[in-house]
Amino acid sequence: MLKTIVITAGGTSEKIDDVRTITNMSTGKLGATICNTILDENSQDIGRIYYVCSATSQKPKESDKITTIIVEGTYDLKEKVENLLNSVKVDFFIHSMAVSDYTTDYVSTVGRLSEEIADKLWEVKDSITKDELSNLIHIIVECPERKISTHKKMSSKESGMIIKLKQTPKVISIIKEIQPELILIGFKLLSDVTQDELIKVASNLMRYNNCDYVVANDLADIKRGKHNAIIINKYGEETQVSGKDAIAYRIMDIVKG
Repeated sequence: MLKTIVITAGGTSEKIDDVRTITNMSTGKLGATICNTILDENSQDIGRIYYVCSATSQKPKESDKITTIIVEGTYDLKEKVENLLNSVKVDFFIHSMAVSDYTTDYVSTVGRLSEEIADKLWEVKDSITKDELSNLIHIIVECPERKISTHKKMSSKESGMIIKLKQTPKVISIIKEIQPELILIGFKLLSDVTQDELIKVASNLMRYNNCDYVVANDLADIKRGKHNAIIINKYGEETQVSGKDAIAYRIMDIVKG
């Protein structure tokens, strides 16, 4: 039976306003390399690859077996992954995308926020305890009334800009919830840690999200031009590989079974 594969690649782009975004350094090159390697070495067994990526992500070579799905922020990614998994039977999900942990909650300025806090405190200055004062400030900072509209381009004349971030949903956590039988390959990137710490964090990612494999990288190695990785599986076995091509070939071997 021909296999159906989902590959996510690149990084998400979280909107600040109509022209500004928060993004990361991921280029999508590893995801594209994995996709190309699978097609080059195992095309006869592949029915369809859904390549989920950002608009600026590197794309794989053209193939009638690839369906490209463009996403923007994490919430858009979550929605499109859910729709895909609820409509298509997937055999392998290779989640190499660098998904943002945070997205924009609101935008304000130091001046606006300071004035709002001062006005609220002035109203209650004679009848509030220290704990109530702390709670009131917390409520204002969490959701101020004097926010800047982000539905259009913000003025460059604004000074003392404050961008409050909120956590995004963990897209990897929904994959096996929707299709428990697929093979899930997760990715974990840390920076300048020991190998033991890298393996520990990757193992936690595997356990919490029911991954079958996790590819663990250290950003410090990548910056030095060495894309080393440790690939661990749910049985605790470890394979060390060096370079994007080697990572891609190891994942291709997993897909071939």
